[in-house]
Amino acid sequence: MEAIAEPILVVCAHPDDIEIHAGGVVALLATRGRQVVLVLVTSGDRGTADPACTREQIAALREVEQRKAAHTLGVDDVRFLRFPDGDVQYHARELRERVVGLIRALRPRVVITHDPFGRAENADACSVYPDHRAVGATVFEAAYVAAPGPLFHPEHLAEGLAPHKPERLLCVMSDRPNVFVDIGGVFATKWAAIRCHESQGRHLPGMEGFFRGIAVDQGHRAGCDLAEGFWELLPT
Repeated sequence: MEAIAEPILVVCAHPDDIEIHAGGVVALLATRGRQVVLVLVTSGDRGTADPACTREQIAALREVEQRKAAHTLGVDDVRFLRFPDGDVQYHARELRERVVGLIRALRPRVVITHDPFGRAENADACSVYPDHRAVGATVFEAAYVAAPGPLFHPEHLAEGLAPHKPERLLCVMSDRPNVFVDIGGVFATKWAAIRCHESQGRHLPGMEGFFRGIAVDQGHRAGCDLAEGFWELLPT
């Protein structure tokens, strides 16, 4: 199938976020010939319970796992911005400029990222984890405020990066999904990608059933067996 020019841009906080929350959609897009660019804001450089492991060691390992997982989904364009794990909110201005540059260079119509407005009362604390909220909010600002505005980072024009506004954001980890995608045909691929993240214990017994259960729950809401759910956030 001929690939469509505009890529789908996926921006998430940590290695494994994409596979867990949007791996099925990414696999479907790849099988349909769509260009997908995966961007990890951090390399998960604090993602270990082992005090003997350094930040450099865990980051290097998690980048290897992420590339393997992405390849399993059919995607080889993986980019790491390498902001510090757990501290993304303190680097929001620099991150926004980086994301603006990506949006202007790649010119995606659709961006997948975290829900920028996760509610604190949500029973899933992971959805309001500081890095997730910071990434979602920063990507939202980049996509709908800064990237379309020529007076934001006007130096980009000299680099050939013209203003661009994506048509929609699809937000993962949201407690108000309103767009559902049937992933029944690619769940095995999604699971194979998730289990690549062994440093996070994703390969351990019971993990497949756990993630299948989430897909079953979303499927019930969508009227199919297995699904991924997203909150669609449109520009003004």
